[in-house]
Amino acid sequence: MSISKCNIVVALLIAVICTSCATASFSKYKGVGRVKRYELYSKDLPDEFDGTKVAFASDFHYKSKLTYKRLGGVVRAINSVNPDILILGGDYPGKSEGQDMDTLFYYLSKVRTKYGTFAVRGNHESGSVYQQIMIAFKRYGITCLEDEGRFINGDSSHIVVAGVKNSFDTLSYNKSI
Repeated sequence: MSISKCNIVVALLIAVICTSCATASFSKYKGVGRVKRYELYSKDLPDEFDGTKVAFASDFHYKSKLTYKRLGGVVRAINSVNPDILILGGDYPGKSEGQDMDTLFYYLSKVRTKYGTFAVRGNHESGSVYQQIMIAFKRYGITCLEDEGRFINGDSSHIVVAGVKNSFDTLSYNKSI
């Protein structure tokens, strides 16, 4: 397998959404901080996954940084790269708990992918908002990966998408240590 055959195009949508006025100017999509494209090469990537596009979006901070009016722009930005896989990197809620996570994930479910949408939690997904997020993941077909992986099957081979649990999640650790 030649290295040129193992080209995986990663459309890295680091949606550090509106974290500053400076980042907001890097994208033509309203509400999207940055859109960057990277090409990754691996001799271990099966030929049939050559050219696979992976979109990554994170740090939404919905309602404090990313507003409802800007959700459509986020979806358009992600769909513009025609991703085969969408990975959501956490930090979905804004500053206050009890926010409407269902609306955020309803919009994110409108991203069209070949293999699905996968997510991990960040350091903002705790307390009561954790349950809201997990319910929304299930409702909208988003696979949450916490210390686990999923096979993405092709015709004759596979790749693995894996996620780890947030290391700041003190609820899962023994506090007496």
